[in-house]
Amino acid sequence: MFSSKYAIFKDGGYNVEGLTYWLEDGSKHTKLLDYAEKDLSPLPGLLHELFSKKLDMETLDLNDGYEFTTGDLLALRKLIESLHRFYEGNLDVIQWTMADYLGYLYTKAEVAVRLHKKSLTAGDSANTWLDEVDKWFRVRLDALFDFPYPADLNVYETFDGIEEKISFEVDKNLYARFRLKSDRNAKPELYLREIGLQETVRRILFWTMDVDAPGLNRLTAALRAKIYSHRFEDTAIQDSANVKKFLSIGAFSEKDDFGDCLNSVHLNTAHCYPGPMSNEAEEALRKVAEAAKGASAEGYSDVYEIEDLRQLLYLELQQMINADILIKRCRNCKKYFVAPGTGVKVEYCDRVAPGETKKTCKDVGAARTEKNKKAANKLYAIFRSEYHTRFGRARRRVRLDGSKAKDDPKLQAWEKKARKMYDEEIEKENPMTEDEFRELLKGL
Repeated sequence: MFSSKYAIFKDGGYNVEGLTYWLEDGSKHTKLLDYAEKDLSPLPGLLHELFSKKLDMETLDLNDGYEFTTGDLLALRKLIESLHRFYEGNLDVIQWTMADYLGYLYTKAEVAVRLHKKSLTAGDSANTWLDEVDKWFRVRLDALFDFPYPADLNVYETFDGIEEKISFEVDKNLYARFRLKSDRNAKPELYLREIGLQETVRRILFWTMDVDAPGLNRLTAALRAKIYSHRFEDTAIQDSANVKKFLSIGAFSEKDDFGDCLNSVHLNTAHCYPGPMSNEAEEALRKVAEAAKGASAEGYSDVYEIEDLRQLLYLELQQMINADILIKRCRNCKKYFVAPGTGVKVEYCDRVAPGETKKTCKDVGAARTEKNKKAANKLYAIFRSEYHTRFGRARRRVRLDGSKAKDDPKLQAWEKKARKMYDEEIEKENPMTEDEFRELLKGL
């Protein structure tokens, strides 16, 4: 069971209340875009290594001779928490990930075949079959969750002021999902919801906001989102998340000090109906209005009650689409960043550049741009010189059909290859030397 948090969206960003630490992101949406770039490929291997200490990976029988240590969980926890700060100290997501992987193993084990056949002949005893599957999962999950959890991992939640230890409960519908997905050749990625969620976020970002998506980049984010929803209609349920919007006048708004003027007894009556207002009430109201001139001018926030990262990410994606945000990939680190407005060309992001401790991609990019500009001028001069040489050869050929030299098939084929080579070379951090480029052009 996930405890509720409040996501407060304002000024293009958000902050989350209800966590044991401060979580916020601004209008650059760095946390979401960084999340989309994380490498989750090691996740199945980490889970396999962890499970093999407690289970026979062929039969999935328990190995009762091994006791987990805090270190056994470290690599898995580190990878999961690196995805997004929402997962910091989050036991729920670690347990769900482990339960997902057990479901994947279940579909490949002989026990799944046996229990599946039993369900087909169960008839009125279908619930008995589910109870048996439930028991199979419960015994193994209890053993897999039997960790000496470190103190900084949140294993307790507070409900109505009472602190209780987190109890992981798997909905029996989950077993049906595992059974229906029982493709014995399926990859674990099919079952691991964290991988599925990240893939969905990546897909949404490309289809709705990437400035380099061919054709789509000429449309608004809202129209692109409509195209996306039709293209991936079959996955609409997976690409959605239900949340509760918190509706309250003044809730979560900036707190201001209006002094004692709000305490006037003459302000106790709601003046929302026709009729005369007393002089005392009118004067009290004027004092409130005067005091308000020094109050914060910030507007209200959109506040949502959320339980998990999926809800937070989808809310943020929706906010970005509504604001017609566009993103592009940094030419240095290749990660997404929020693109500036129309007419402003920015190619590098503000992240610390790979291999640097302080310099950003923008700093590195500026130096590289200047360097590449000089290299490009020299390489282009070599390209033009070789082109004119070949153009002269084409002119000297006997042209029986009367065609022009620039239309010569050999010349056009060479020019296409040479231009491609030139374009690729000037984008490199260390372009080839002039002599190397000249020799390559002559050899085309």
